[in-house]
Amino acid sequence: MNVELRHLRALAAIGDEGTITGAAAVLRISQPALSRTLEQLESRVGVRLVERTTRALSLTDAGQRLHERAHQILHQLDDALTEAATGIRPLRIGFAWAALGDRTVPLLRTWREKHPDTPVQVHRGDDPEAALRRGDVDAALLRTEPAPEAGLEVRPLYRERRLVAVPEDDPLAGRPAVRLADLADRPVVLCATAATTAGL
Repeated sequence: MNVELRHLRALAAIGDEGTITGAAAVLRISQPALSRTLEQLESRVGVRLVERTTRALSLTDAGQRLHERAHQILHQLDDALTEAATGIRPLRIGFAWAALGDRTVPLLRTWREKHPDTPVQVHRGDDPEAALRRGDVDAALLRTEPAPEAGLEVRPLYRERRLVAVPEDDPLAGRPAVRLADLADRPVVLCATAATTAGL
């Protein structure tokens, strides 16, 4: 197909930024040049990768799949070049919100003691699972279990108690514990990237 790295970088940037303008700025090329690169990629792959209208831009299903694989390929190349130049590549861990809470510092300290030759980089993002699929990180700390089709290996680390946040003057605020039945007639807001209703 004669697909080049510049084609993959173009699609990765377009998917990340969501606009040709933003992607062109990240890649430091002109918008017409980026559009031509995208057209070349679509021609060589033989499918439409990006749906473009006057108001919006979105990846097609094929584009989304290739977008994730493009990130993986580019990260593998970067890793290989880094290892060739320095011999060391850090372990990249992705997380959302507070990582492992009060367990985070002991984890990092223990890693440094047991693996002094392999540094750790922590990356905070809104969707660490997506970052893992793209190859942005090597491991991700998640509070929701990925779908089986995600193709990720999952290991449970520990269990967390569920917490509910209510106003200070709420009748439930003074209780040492709250049951799910206490919330049955109330609207509940759930953060989809940091919590789950599984098991409720």
